[in-house]
Amino acid sequence: MKLSYVAAAALAFLAPASAQAATYIFNGICTSSATSTTAACTSTNGSYGNTVTLNSTTSSSVQMKISAWQINQTTTAITSAFLGAYDHGFGVTGLQDQNGGGNLHQIDNVNGYTDFVLLQFNTAVHLDGVNVAMFGINNVYDSDISFSNGAGIAPVTWNANMNLTSYSGAWSNTAGNSSSTYLSDSATGFSKVWLVSASQLTSDRNDGFKLSSFTVSTPAVPEPATWAMMIMGFGLMGASLRRRKAGELLAA
Repeated sequence: MKLSYVAAAALAFLAPASAQAATYIFNGICTSSATSTTAACTSTNGSYGNTVTLNSTTSSSVQMKISAWQINQTTTAITSAFLGAYDHGFGVTGLQDQNGGGNLHQIDNVNGYTDFVLLQFNTAVHLDGVNVAMFGINNVYDSDISFSNGAGIAPVTWNANMNLTSYSGAWSNTAGNSSSTYLSDSATGFSKVWLVSASQLTSDRNDGFKLSSFTVSTPAVPEPATWAMMIMGFGLMGASLRRRKAGELLAA
């Protein structure tokens, strides 16, 4: 077997893959009436357990269903809440939120409960980050946020209504402040379910914000040139193996 064949095959097979990852944005800011990419504006409070389903702003091929929840900070029990759609983004109203008054219709972690939204997608995505808007709670402006990739949550169909009572998945925390507008997610992997919460840190109970947009990405797909290079590499490796086998037969 000639060294040139082996080298050429190895270089073709091991060459860095060139890939394209598609990015999609979902709009959290409401409009006067619902469209495929925007939610209709709501009041500050309403019936718990409501949901909104949206297409991304760039493609109807990626869809997201969003619902609102609360975690009891003492018992860790989870209950459904009201998902509000407002001029500055999605918020959550639930127990101890005074029917949404005092800016408590934001996603917050005050008064013994931590609000979060559950995002369900029709395809596996990575949640890259979110845009936030803050109005302050008790004259405090902070936007520390937590993300989780929905480990262990697997709806039968991607847009099925959930009955979530507990969650043991890991949270990834991102620090924000009074001037934050975009907060990136350090959680890894691709999932059809993501969670976005006010900070889950027990030492941090002063965060509140609305979610004005979500940015997600799908797994990278190799470009045509990369596929061609890989096929050529397999072909060269096959040729070298055939030559080696023929040489062994002649030498026998």
